Amino acid sequence: PETMTWREPDGRVRRYTPDVLVQMRSRREYREIKPATRLRRDPSLAGRRGRIEAECRARGATHVVWTDADIR
Repeated sequence: PETMTWREPDGRVRRYTPDVLVQMRSRREYREIKPATRLRRDPSLAGRRGRIEAECRARGATHVVWTDADIR
């Protein structure tokens, strides 16, 4: 739906593009879909999850991670 960009404290520019934007009457959700095995190995999404959630909140939305098991 859109690419989010921010600068880390060390100066690196990071980018993140969620898989899906779900627009509901009362809220918006950015959704990421990951294989369950990968999410178990790295629930922090390579250390970016906190910042991704903050960027979503800044856009008035939440961030939800679904696994392949969730969408079956």
